[in-house]
Amino acid sequence: MQKMRMLFALFITLPLILSLSLEPGYAETNKIENLMGEVFEKLKSFNSKTDEEKDKMIKELDSSILDLNKEIKNYISEKKEKPYGKIIDLMRKMHVMNHYLKNRVCNQGDENCSNEKKRLMNNIIAVLEDNFKECPVTIEYINKLSSDTYANLSLHILLIQSIIENKDFMEKSQRKVISSLLGCIGDQMNDYWPGVVAKYGKDGDPDSVKFLKEDLSKRLLEAIIKLYEDSSSSSSVSESSSNLLLEKERERERLREKVFGEIIDILKEIKESKKDKTLVIIVSCLATIIILIGGFLLYRFIRRKNSNLIETTTDLVASENKVSK
Repeated sequence: MQKMRMLFALFITLPLILSLSLEPGYAETNKIENLMGEVFEKLKSFNSKTDEEKDKMIKELDSSILDLNKEIKNYISEKKEKPYGKIIDLMRKMHVMNHYLKNRVCNQGDENCSNEKKRLMNNIIAVLEDNFKECPVTIEYINKLSSDTYANLSLHILLIQSIIENKDFMEKSQRKVISSLLGCIGDQMNDYWPGVVAKYGKDGDPDSVKFLKEDLSKRLLEAIIKLYEDSSSSSSVSESSSNLLLEKERERERLREKVFGEIIDILKEIKESKKDKTLVIIVSCLATIIILIGGFLLYRFIRRKNSNLIETTTDLVASENKVSK
C-alpha cells in the first residue's frame, strides 16, 4: 500500500518536477502556446449562451481584467520589477475579451449594446496604455515574458489583431495607441530578433528565420492597413502596400513557372528524340523524380512563408466559424 501511495504521488508531482527542471519560462511559454485552444473553448461556451448570459460573462471578464491590471501596477510599484506571468495572464484575458466583443452581435438600432461595447473598448485601450505605452517596456516583454521570444512576439501580434477587429467601437484618436505599438515592434526589431535567431536559427537553416522576419513585416503592414483602412487619408498608403504584397506573390509565381517550365522543356526534347529509347526511358524517370522533388521543395518553400502567427490566426478564424455554426 505504501508503494502504491508513493507511485501515485510521483504521478501527481512529476509534471511539476519536469516543468521546474526544464528551461526557465517553460510554464509561461505553455500559457502562450495554448492560447488558441483556450480561445476556441471559451468561444464555444460563449456562443451557446443567450445575449443576457453573454453580457454577464463579458462584464465579469472586464472586471477581472481591470482588477488584474491594478494588481500588476501595484506589484511594479512595490517590487520595482515586472510580474511576467501576470502580464501574460492579462494579455490572454484581453485577447479573449476582444473575441467575446466580436462575437457579441448588437441588434440593429440597439444603442445600449453599441455604447456598452464602446465602454469596454475604452477599458481595453486604457489597460493597453498602462502596460505597453512605453516602447522599451514592450520590447522587454517580447524578450522576457517567456523563454520563447517568438512566442512572446506572437502573443503581442495576436492581441493587437484582436483589438483591431473591434476598431469600429474605438475612438479614432485611440487608434494611435495601436499604431504606436505596431511601430515600436517594427522599428525596434533589432532589439529582440537575436532571441528568435538563437532559438529558431540553431538548426542550421537560416532561411527559416528569414521567412519568419519577412512574415512578421507582412503581418505588421497588414495590421496597420486594417487599422486605418476606412480612413481616406490612408487610402493611397493602403493601395501601394497592397500592390507591394501582390508583387511578392507574383514573383513567387514567376519562380515556380520558371522551374517547371525548364523541366517541361527538357521532357519535350527527350520525347522528340528517337535515337536511343533506353536513354529516353532512363532520363524520363530521372525527370519525373526531379519534378517530385521540385514540387516538394516548392511546397516547403510556401509552407515556410507562413509563420506561426499566420497559422495560429488561421486556426482561430476556422475555430470561430465552427463555433458560429
